Amino acid sequence: MKYRIATLVLLLLAALPMSLPAQRATGSVAGTVTDSTGGTIPGAKIVVLNLATGIERTISSNEAGFYSATALPAGRYSIKVSKEGFSTYGIPEVTLQVDQNATANIELQVGTVSETVSVVGTVAEVDIRTATLNTVITKEMMTDLPLNGRNVLQLLRVTPGTLSTSGTFNQAATRPEAGSELVSASGGRGNSTTFVMDGGIHEDPYTEVSNVLPNPDAVQEFSYQTNNYGAKFAGRCGGVVNIVTRSGGNDIHGVFFEYLRNSKLNARNFFAPTSDGLKRNQYGFAVGGPIVRNRTFFFGSWQGTQVRSLPSTLNALVPTAAQRQGDFSALSTRLLDPDTRQPFADNLIPQARLDPVAQRVLQLVPLPNAGGNLLFYTRADKQPPASRVHPDHIRGNIRPLELPWPRGERGTPLYPRSLVSRRL
Repeated sequence: MKYRIATLVLLLLAALPMSLPAQRATGSVAGTVTDSTGGTIPGAKIVVLNLATGIERTISSNEAGFYSATALPAGRYSIKVSKEGFSTYGIPEVTLQVDQNATANIELQVGTVSETVSVVGTVAEVDIRTATLNTVITKEMMTDLPLNGRNVLQLLRVTPGTLSTSGTFNQAATRPEAGSELVSASGGRGNSTTFVMDGGIHEDPYTEVSNVLPNPDAVQEFSYQTNNYGAKFAGRCGGVVNIVTRSGGNDIHGVFFEYLRNSKLNARNFFAPTSDGLKRNQYGFAVGGPIVRNRTFFFGSWQGTQVRSLPSTLNALVPTAAQRQGDFSALSTRLLDPDTRQPFADNLIPQARLDPVAQRVLQLVPLPNAGGNLLFYTRADKQPPASRVHPDHIRGNIRPLELPWPRGERGTPLYPRSLVSRRL
């Protein structure tokens, strides 16, 4: 009995990631198979082939001639339709984007199966199956549009119906690269956007901003759904950012890069007395390819960032040495005892009333250096390298394992995620 219960629990745990995360990071293609007179053709064989990995998905049209291939990872596909008594119909290449619900209606001509009719551009450009307002940020946009610091979140601003805004508190304190990129969708709050990466929630649940994202060369594309998104993205009332990272294929592809920003090449800020002295180098590589063709693939990326600039001068109000000992006699405001509501004599707080924990904390706070309680200090920021490893293994036409291992730009290793998805 115990063995059966343990087996059932394991099967349920294995089934959960198969149905939930995979549906978030994929698209679909559907349509109707008809003949030249407009009559529907049931039982037609439809083969959807991933051109990068060589993996096929085979389905059949139903009694109404309708077919639907779901849970397809974003990428390039070919579609081939065949039925006894008709010529084979082929679409050489269809680019399927994340969250796209493509429609490809097929019209078969009378002939033999050995005869092939190839057509181009039969997939509807507009989503006619759902009412979702969706904008896809493609790889070309991430490459061609300027990004300050190679932060892909900045491209959320090019989405129609959005506005740069602020959150309800200082999200930049824990996620500087994400807290400064809060975007309001359809009038919602800037921190009401849900972030999904490779099918899993990818956000800080406390500050409600995105977790660290891979560099642009490791991101395939992402979509920003601003209205009428599906229940699979249930969460807050704002938009949904759905990110898909790159994977390897049957061909080896790689890139080395370096991006430079130097104050010598930039004009001085009109309101600044001097140049900021910024020197930023971002360099790295990305490579992907096959380990076993049509079965096992790999993709990895690494980016290093070096930032040098004149230290920022900041200021703060801190207690003086006398105030840390309870001596507030220099203040004109009378201090009241919180217990008796009576004023302290000469604004002197007895040593016995000082909190020892607060005294230890104050040892870490510098003393004023500009008179009174004013402290001027400088701060220099540093960014450690970011890396990402993404192996894929496919058995038959099942994709059972996707194990990305990202490492954040702020030096914090993120948890590995194991995603189990259904047939491609």
